[in-house]
Amino acid sequence: MDNKHHWGQAAIQTAFTIFIVTETWLVPVEGWLVDKFGPRPVVMGGAICAALGWIIDVHASSLPMLYAAAVIAGVGAGCVYGTCVGTALKWFPDKRGLAAGMTAAGFGAGAAVTVIPISNMI
Repeated sequence: MDNKHHWGQAAIQTAFTIFIVTETWLVPVEGWLVDKFGPRPVVMGGAICAALGWIIDVHASSLPMLYAAAVIAGVGAGCVYGTCVGTALKWFPDKRGLAAGMTAAGFGAGAAVTVIPISNMI
C-alpha cells in the first residue's frame, strides 16, 4: 500500500488505530442496539459494515477514504464482537469468565486463520 500510494507507514497505521478505536469504544452503543433489536440484526449489520469497510479498503485511493473504511469496518467488527460476547455471557451465566474467554479466543483464532489467505491475495 505504501509502495503504491506513498502515504507513509505511520499514516497507514493510523487507519488501524481508527479501526481499533471504533471497534472498542462503540460497543456500549452496539450493546444498546442488541437490547433494543436483538442480536441477529446487529450481527448482520455488523457483518455488512465489516465487509463494506474491507471493500472500500481495496479501492482506497486516498487516506481519508482509507480512514473512512477503518471507521466502517471498526463499527462492524465491534457489532459482531460485542454481540457475541454479550450473548455468550447470557447463555452461560454460571461460567461467564469461560464464556467470555472462549468467545474472545474464537474471535482471535478466526483472525489468525484468515491472515495467510488474505496476505496471499494481497
